[in-house]
Amino acid sequence: LLDMDKKDKDGKIYYNDEYIMNSEELSLSGEHNQYNCLFAIAVCKLLRINNEDIISGIKEFKGVAHRVELISEKNGVRFYDDSKATNTTSAITAIKSMKTPTILILGGSEKGEKYDKLFAEISDSAIVHVILTGASRFSMLECAKKMGYSKITVTSDFDLAVQISCLISKSGDSVLLSPACASFDNFKNYEERGKVFKNIVENYPC
Repeated sequence: LLDMDKKDKDGKIYYNDEYIMNSEELSLSGEHNQYNCLFAIAVCKLLRINNEDIISGIKEFKGVAHRVELISEKNGVRFYDDSKATNTTSAITAIKSMKTPTILILGGSEKGEKYDKLFAEISDSAIVHVILTGASRFSMLECAKKMGYSKITVTSDFDLAVQISCLISKSGDSVLLSPACASFDNFKNYEERGKVFKNIVENYPC
């Protein structure tokens, strides 16, 4: 039914060999969202939904809460809540989706994962600075040093981590909360962590 190798051909999205839309028209960035879009198109086609309605629905879809969710834009800086990223694989997926210079907030309750692949990806991405916080901050810092990554700020205070991201970001940048860890060191769940992040962003004079 689908040839995933043809998901984005010359910047265009196809269903079988039928052109549907330009990939730049997607409301959500990232290769994983292109795959999600293609699966959604396939389902719609099976239900015989016309292309105009498919395209309209895809353009209007703004994503799911706490999953690389754009929560605010202040002074030209975009803030993304990816609190649901409670492991390194999810955080790497989010990192790959960022196209503008990005300040990344990492850290939380550890799951026993290694962070080598995470910092290897950070080093080869749009991330320009990492703020480490939470219980994992020192083990993450140790890994970052081992991997040769030094653009780092460390703080035990989550509120301060978000405020620092506001201070060092500039117009055209993005701030991404994608912790790569669980939330139980400071929050009851990832939803609460995301809500706190959003509240700080909304109330801090970025």
